[in-house]
Amino acid sequence: MPGKSVKNVPMSTQTTGESISLASLTSLGVGGHAGRFVCVTDRTSLQVEVRQARAQNSRIYLLGGGSNLVVADEGVNGTVVQVAIKGQTILEETAEGIRIRVNAGEVWDDFVAHAVNNQWAGVECMSGIPGWVGAAPIQNIGAYGQEVASVIEQVEVLDLNTGRFENYSNSECQFSYRSSAFKKNKATPKAVVSVTFKLKKKNEGLVQYRDLQADFASSGQAPELQHVRDAVLRIRGNKSMLLEDKDPNGQSAGSFFTNPILDEEGRTQLLQKTEGAPPIYPYGDRYKTSAAWLIEQAGFEKGFALGAAALSSKHTLAITNQGNASSAEIVHLAKVIQAKVWDRWQILLIPEPQFWGFDPHPLMEQAP
Repeated sequence: MPGKSVKNVPMSTQTTGESISLASLTSLGVGGHAGRFVCVTDRTSLQVEVRQARAQNSRIYLLGGGSNLVVADEGVNGTVVQVAIKGQTILEETAEGIRIRVNAGEVWDDFVAHAVNNQWAGVECMSGIPGWVGAAPIQNIGAYGQEVASVIEQVEVLDLNTGRFENYSNSECQFSYRSSAFKKNKATPKAVVSVTFKLKKKNEGLVQYRDLQADFASSGQAPELQHVRDAVLRIRGNKSMLLEDKDPNGQSAGSFFTNPILDEEGRTQLLQKTEGAPPIYPYGDRYKTSAAWLIEQAGFEKGFALGAAALSSKHTLAITNQGNASSAEIVHLAKVIQAKVWDRWQILLIPEPQFWGFDPHPLMEQAP
């Protein structure tokens, strides 16, 4: 599937304004206006705008590609700063590998395509993930057997409290499943400015995920990087997980819930509650199970809808806007799913997107 495009919410053409619709800057397409909006394209402007917002006691909301975000219908009253700093620099290149610094405003999948084209291995399985590079370390994005934490060497950030730039090593980022220090430590918010990646020079991709293994078994192709990328894009496309404009499931935030991580007791309890064989995989010293499977076994089918909010017709892990959904409808559907999965399995589905303009958080973040 060479050349297949992935929809990404564009950088705003409005650099500064008192009000702007945030729905147009998110892949889900819901939400109200920002009190003040600014799009910054260089480090100095970022620092200046953050200092100005702090001086005015205006709450700062950091925006990248907008693909992992639910904004309340009422919008937000603070300052939305879209970090659209572009550019990438090769820091070191050897026969074995490469160190490359990529700025936060680069489109993630464009970077992956560039790496694959140059036969730099380590990100090929994360092809097709929407959004910008700046979000990658915050979420510790991952797919099909790879996590970005495995190839990040350093993350450069701007501390919103002090207004100073800082560098975080891989260990200081405190990466965990779909999380990091930047996501967890809300008292000390950081704006990601750039990410330094360390990639290997080899034309062999990772084929560990079962869907990828099945794809390569049927095609008979060698697992070259471009072949792995093409296979990942094909699999994601078949599940409507590429956020393409022509796809009726294209308005979504991607996977709405993370796959639950279970300890030994949780694994045993899940096995005892079902006569079938739930998908359970080793994850370090714990176990990962499928959120989509839990949702389906709790009684939800693909395409299930409440109002204009619906589960994707191809994947129960994606909540979609069917054209004119409100943020309230998206949240209501997520609440219903989360509550029913808890009632059926006593497993809490953790929402993956950020939520702006809700107080308190609209979904359960801890077990009741």
